[in-house]
Amino acid sequence: MKPKPITATTLVWLQRCARRIWLDRHGDAAQRVATDPVLQHQIARGHAHEEAIVAAQFAQRHPLVATAWPELVAETLAAMQSGVPALHQGALEVQAHDDMILCGSPDLLFRVEQPSQLGAWSYAPVEIKLHREPRPDDQLQLAFYRWMLGMLQGNVPEGELWLGFDAATHQPLQKVRQTKPPHVQPWLDLLTTVRTGDEAPINFSRQCSYCHWRNACEQEATQRQDIALLGQLDRRTAAALRKAGLTNLAALVQLTAEQLAAYPHVGPKRAVQLLSHAHALLRGAPYPHSAAAMRLPPAALFLDIESHPVTQMPWAFGWMDASGQRGSFVVVPQRPRQAPARLDIAGSSVSFVPDAAAGWQALAALVAAQEGVIIHWGHYERQMLQQDATPSVQDALSERMIDLQRKITQAYSFPIARGAGNGATTLKAIGGYLGYTWPAAANWAAAWDAYHQWCQQLATVRTQQQPWADAIDTTLADGLAYLMSDVVALHGVWQWLQNNAAA
Repeated sequence: MKPKPITATTLVWLQRCARRIWLDRHGDAAQRVATDPVLQHQIARGHAHEEAIVAAQFAQRHPLVATAWPELVAETLAAMQSGVPALHQGALEVQAHDDMILCGSPDLLFRVEQPSQLGAWSYAPVEIKLHREPRPDDQLQLAFYRWMLGMLQGNVPEGELWLGFDAATHQPLQKVRQTKPPHVQPWLDLLTTVRTGDEAPINFSRQCSYCHWRNACEQEATQRQDIALLGQLDRRTAAALRKAGLTNLAALVQLTAEQLAAYPHVGPKRAVQLLSHAHALLRGAPYPHSAAAMRLPPAALFLDIESHPVTQMPWAFGWMDASGQRGSFVVVPQRPRQAPARLDIAGSSVSFVPDAAAGWQALAALVAAQEGVIIHWGHYERQMLQQDATPSVQDALSERMIDLQRKITQAYSFPIARGAGNGATTLKAIGGYLGYTWPAAANWAAAWDAYHQWCQQLATVRTQQQPWADAIDTTLADGLAYLMSDVVALHGVWQWLQNNAAA
């Protein structure tokens, strides 16, 4: 029987998670689940970005017409042998060993004037990515294609990553060249070892939400009460604990904090966090890290920001004040003339600002006459304040910003298991445990899509005089509903901490 092909994606997943590779060989296929909606969104955006770059850079690229893989492989090789200038999504296939076939489809193959078995030329691969900085996955994928090309044409070419997109020039923001020899063989050897070895341990990470085995791993970890359920558990720590026979929560809590701190990448602070989380999971109730958490100062505002998925530039600032009044500042670079500066949508005040700096200015004005702190979740809001706000606004707000995630996780561990792509300390995890909900099928990607579609509708408003309110009602409200759910949950988590804190 012909062996199952190995692709760049196979090696990328091997780099991320050996268990994924082991389950692909030994797992029950009935336990696989569909692609995550956020991943589908990212894939679609990535394909659109790739098409835009290729259309701008290689309008005269050689067309490939075959659709079936074997015919596409043959057509690609024939085109390379004839010396065409560039190929988009060509198909490569090489026999690495008797039981190993490598398949790949580089985003671009372009001819370089370097002799090879093909003739007086050879081909080099380009991978096109929407994100702006190179990632380990990108480097491995590019190395894989270079290695395959070396086997096909007799020399190993250099390769490039084209990263980001400059809308003004239709050029990548950055081109990163890869010149060092691609070390792919060690990955292929490791692949064989993992596939034929013992069951790989569970290790949860952000990438797990994109894996078709995510539910199977969560169920298995829960059944075993595996240490993988612990938030902030480093893989190197987990490996050392497993080697010592400490594979489940009940065994882990037999250690003292001093004993656990001696394991790799733990230390005194993380030892307390890990043990507290284990106790919370075993007891099914929040577990305090110390005798009493301190009450936070009174809050003037609860703040959550939604941002562009690539640039991270804010597009909406959601807020709730101490009285419970809710609102948002939405970035509208070109507001139609007939559009009001403020509207009420679903009981919330919505104001429009031209850019992120103006959004921060509006927030500063909102809290200028109020005493109290500004509650947010995580480090992002403070980063955006430093990036986008004017110096005077930074001076006015910086000292008032309090990261509630940091405060509550310093004080408590919750009985929330770390899962496939879901951290145990996210707002949705802790807010969900406390009973707060979000709109069905809502996520940051869907919220961005709603905002992006709304911005496109504004062009129709400007050119065809479509009523402004129609554009609001049909699209923007969906994105803002998700944003305001974050704000309400943020307030609820703060209230829980205040109610359970020492005076």
